[in-house]
Amino acid sequence: MKMAKLFMCLLSSFFIFFASVPVSLASLEKNPLLFEFTEVKFVTKPDGSHYAQGYLNWGNLSPYEIIELKGSIDLLNKQGQKISTKPKSIESYHLDSGTSGYDFFELVDFDLVPSVTNPKQIEDAYLKPTYTFTLGKKAELRPDIVPGGITFGPSGDTLSIKTILINHGEATASNFKYSGISLTEFYQF
Repeated sequence: MKMAKLFMCLLSSFFIFFASVPVSLASLEKNPLLFEFTEVKFVTKPDGSHYAQGYLNWGNLSPYEIIELKGSIDLLNKQGQKISTKPKSIESYHLDSGTSGYDFFELVDFDLVPSVTNPKQIEDAYLKPTYTFTLGKKAELRPDIVPGGITFGPSGDTLSIKTILINHGEATASNFKYSGISLTEFYQF
């Protein structure tokens, strides 16, 4: 009886611990790329066949660089059926780490299977990528300081400029130094 209680206690501790652990980057490392097909148009060729044209947007969400990315992308309809006659090839790419969304885009065409004959059949179409890659080095955390808003106006004989600096980076901006500003255009009244 004591062994059963001990076992149940250990089992419940195991589930409580792992249920409370947030999703780790391991899931991103298994599937770090984000793909999207936007501004999709249904086009009919002179020979009567059809294709879908749109922007392929994609990016690396992982904190690791992606090395030797290769694979293909198929277009599927909202029922999950493949509607592209051949997949879009993903050539060998090297993607930097630490990006936060769709950093790459290109205009692509997907030739459609003969059964797709009208624009309604490609509504809500989505991409199914299949690829392989190797993880490279992890990105170093770094600051990314940008001005959040700038106001300026005359104050006597001087021009007063005020701004808010915002750190969009992952690391603290230590040893931050102000290097001044330069005016690119100046109009005297």
